[in-house]
Amino acid sequence: RIKSNRKIESMIAMMTASFYVCWTPYVARAIFELFGAAPSAHLSVLVLLFAKLGVIINPIMYIFSNISASKSKLNC
Repeated sequence: RIKSNRKIESMIAMMTASFYVCWTPYVARAIFELFGAAPSAHLSVLVLLFAKLGVIINPIMYIFSNISASKSKLNC
């Protein structure tokens, strides 16, 4: 049971960390725009794509961290 709890805790920590890593550049860009420093269009697109990457990363992390879930997803 302790091993199961640690696995769940590590998965939650990874998902939380990935959320912050993916959305921090977006928030920083929004704060810079608030103060009048507009970034380039290329940087804005990159930041937006990076933020949307968080939606893709969470299910992938869940599948690879949970062996039984990955086996069931691969068998479908």
